[in-house]
Amino acid sequence: MLINGYLLKSVDPANGLISIRNRYQFISLDAFHGKWTLLKDGVVVDSGLVADLNIAAGTEKQLKLPQKPLQAGAEYLLNVSFFTNQSSLWSDKNFEIASQQLQLSAGTSATVSGMTATAVPAWKA
Repeated sequence: MLINGYLLKSVDPANGLISIRNRYQFISLDAFHGKWTLLKDGVVVDSGLVADLNIAAGTEKQLKLPQKPLQAGAEYLLNVSFFTNQSSLWSDKNFEIASQQLQLSAGTSATVSGMTATAVPAWKA
């Protein structure tokens, strides 16, 4: 189980701007490091590290990810994970402490032609 001390929001998806809120009450986020992955229609197209996690407890900061421009009509998802910087009593170094997925763009809907409601067989229990 991941205990998420982070809250991510997409501020400006086209320019890679996200907001990270530190929901911890006493811990700065600089005790962790982050990694991000950008998916286009389910395929990884970019990835990198989340830089500058010096975010005090209870505060929020906007960060710009160096992602490539988004293409219109495609679905883009941003996966972000956070990991411990040091070993502790309860985890090893690089233990994944939290992850979140943001939808940056919805993409286009697929259409099916040649199908009508009468062409679908009735369901029988």
